[in-house]
Amino acid sequence: MYDPFGKQGDGVEQAAEAMSDDELDGAIAALHVRERWLLIAGDIDSARQVAMDKSICLCVRANRSH
Repeated sequence: MYDPFGKQGDGVEQAAEAMSDDELDGAIAALHVRERWLLIAGDIDSARQVAMDKSICLCVRANRSH
């Protein structure tokens, strides 16, 4: 299976899988806010990492819906 996130996202994926739907939704919202603040602060590299983590969480959430 193709893994667009590679090994770097393994810990985030495992954590997201262990969360309830409500916890996962809260984590996604918190990551979104963190990403925006990092962008505002000009920390693009950190914002990209947070965006990647958020994307992993969104993928986990979408897979639960199927």
